[in-house]
Amino acid sequence: MDLCLKEIIHNFTTNELLFYLDNLNLQLDQEDLEILKRSKISGPNFLHLNKEDLLRINLELGPAITLSVFISKINAGTVQQEELIPCIMRMKWPYSEYFKKCSFKDWAFDHFKRWCASNDRCCASNDNINHTIFINKIREIKNNPGTLKEISDVLANIIHSDIDPISSLLSGNISPFIKGILKYYGTKSFREFYDFNESAFQTAVEMLIHPEHRVSEMQLVKNGNKNKSCYGFPDIFVVGENERGFKSSVVLELKYLSLKGLLGGEDNKLVENSNYNELKELNDKICDEPEETLFRRKYYFWCKNDKKYKLTSVVKIIDLGVDQLKNYIKVIKKGQCAVNNYKIGVLDERINIELENSILGENGDEKTIGNENGDEKMTVDENDDEEGDRKDDKERKKNDNRRKD
Repeated sequence: MDLCLKEIIHNFTTNELLFYLDNLNLQLDQEDLEILKRSKISGPNFLHLNKEDLLRINLELGPAITLSVFISKINAGTVQQEELIPCIMRMKWPYSEYFKKCSFKDWAFDHFKRWCASNDRCCASNDNINHTIFINKIREIKNNPGTLKEISDVLANIIHSDIDPISSLLSGNISPFIKGILKYYGTKSFREFYDFNESAFQTAVEMLIHPEHRVSEMQLVKNGNKNKSCYGFPDIFVVGENERGFKSSVVLELKYLSLKGLLGGEDNKLVENSNYNELKELNDKICDEPEETLFRRKYYFWCKNDKKYKLTSVVKIIDLGVDQLKNYIKVIKKGQCAVNNYKIGVLDERINIELENSILGENGDEKTIGNENGDEKMTVDENDDEEGDRKDDKERKKNDNRRKD
């Protein structure tokens, strides 16, 4: 491992050395530590001690042998990880063996899942195993007083980088998910976006969400009129566990604004033959614009209802999307409705809703969603997931569906 324990201990003061030794599993008592303190043993001279030296300062034979063996390991660079990070020996977690066997530099949830698979340790659908719990275990090690600062710094970077964007999204933090979208598009050339459209955008967003966590275009009955029902189709319904390990769900409503439409908004007319340089110049300009300025921009678009091009504003498109999102959430909260019963609710064969006391549970290979009142649960049949990949209208519904602890 990159971290050199010998160099770290060499810089220890007497108090720092005693604190470190006290947190190790060396079976030293306070009398042993007091002897080292009275002898003013600090990091540099500690590394040069042998058994005879330790006996000479009045340590008992047992502690003297223990410390001399440990010093030899430090100088030889053969200290085991459980000796380097002693708190992992006291962890009461069925999978703590991972932290003992694998270098702390490699700790990551994906690495952990591979380790479980290669060691015949089932973790795929176990409630004791999820990204949130795993990261919390690393955080527990990082915050332990006996963990060296140098190791804590490495673990802090792991915690920061090993973020599950879906868990964050289901916890109300959309930033990691947005970063994932931007990272994906950052690998593409500008020319690839010349004929880009909303369908392509929705497909790309779906690719960032595992099929078991999403339902595309879930069918809703928004108006149960006997003569003419009104339907809605949320782009993406996301379901899974949030960062606290509770079941949660989110509705995503996507809005795609093209550079051509924004260019038309600048000129107050349809721009049919925009060239590459014009679009690139506009793109560079809006990348540096504050959000408020971007929202005030005009946008030229094709209105399907009126069958003509119309001028609107970016903020109006967003406000309409928010209203659409709120309406979807209200309908989803109504629960399931059957064909021809003219009620408002979810009308989708991939979604099953059952009465249940708990807000949320899990049922076999089905995804489970619960409503806010805790009297129903929805199960999403993953076998029909391909049929649901038709469209993506994103809605954000956070904390509507959570399981009672």
